Amino acid sequence: MAGLLPVTLYSKGDYVEATQGNKTYRGWVSGDTERAVSVSDHNWKRLGQFSKNKVRLLQRSTGLITLVLTSAKSAGQSLLVGSLCVHVSSVG
Repeated sequence: MAGLLPVTLYSKGDYVEATQGNKTYRGWVSGDTERAVSVSDHNWKRLGQFSKNKVRLLQRSTGLITLVLTSAKSAGQSLLVGSLCVHVSSVG
């Protein structure tokens, strides 16, 4: 059947748990192939490539990136708390 797209279990941005040997990692899907999934930390630094059968979905990506900023000085002199939410939409 020509024209069918391959079915993928994971999408970029999905939060997953991946096991390699006796170590377990939690991070976000940054890419995948037919047999492997790339998992990255919160700074998108790659933690590794893992076999798809060693990866478990924890939370599906919502396309929403949330960043929370906090800052405080000693003796309670000043406090800055802020948040930023950005909706990411895929193109193509």
